[in-house]
Amino acid sequence: MDVKEIQQTLDKSEYKDSYIVKLNGNYMFDEVELAYQISKEEAILIHFSGCYKVHFNHDFDQNKRGDVKDRISSRQYLYVLKWITMGEIIVNKNCFFTCQVVGTLLDFEVQFKEIKISKVKINDL
Repeated sequence: MDVKEIQQTLDKSEYKDSYIVKLNGNYMFDEVELAYQISKEEAILIHFSGCYKVHFNHDFDQNKRGDVKDRISSRQYLYVLKWITMGEIIVNKNCFFTCQVVGTLLDFEVQFKEIKISKVKINDL
């Protein structure tokens, strides 16, 4: 998929104001997974791989309101998606995708080579 197709796929999933139910980095942040709720039982899972830059910020002006792990485990989600913006950059003649995510209490950016987008059951996350 090219960057326009990826953005269209994400926009069609109507992510705005969805709860973020998972945001994890694996293998020294070579892989990042973001999942957001689309129904009571389902989520969209975005799997970024071949990551080169992962930058994450919590909003220091807001209290996390308790232990995040316990809240997510009991489905009391804190973070709400506002924007997902896809882009492309060229570094040393190599093309990479970029993804900027803005939500309540957090924002992050990832630069990566590959992406997979799938619908999953929230219980499988």
